[in-house]
Amino acid sequence: MKKYLTIDAKFKCNASPKVDFTCLESVNKKVKYNGKIVLTDSVRLIGRGKCEPLTLAAQGTPIPCCCSLQGWLSTDNVAKICGKFLLIESSRNFCTATPVPVPITVKQSGTNGKFFHGD
Repeated sequence: MKKYLTIDAKFKCNASPKVDFTCLESVNKKVKYNGKIVLTDSVRLIGRGKCEPLTLAAQGTPIPCCCSLQGWLSTDNVAKICGKFLLIESSRNFCTATPVPVPITVKQSGTNGKFFHGD
């Protein structure tokens, strides 16, 4: 059985592991999984913290995370809400705000505190 990501899911940036992300789900406001809003491929991630690649490119001047997502991979290609695919534990993306795209993977599903590491 696939484990869906919820609004409490945690993501990690492979280049800036100290950045914390907040999920903003724009399509699904009602459908829940284990009592929490399910994330679709329309979710936005807002990063809080210093972007290591951009800080390095700025010669050490701290640059805040300005995560720009390329597009979600490894979604549930069957289940949809409002025409958007649901995110699952193996979903991943790439941040394109950096000079070289950086992988964004799942750190925690947001369901019952279980940890799932993305590919």
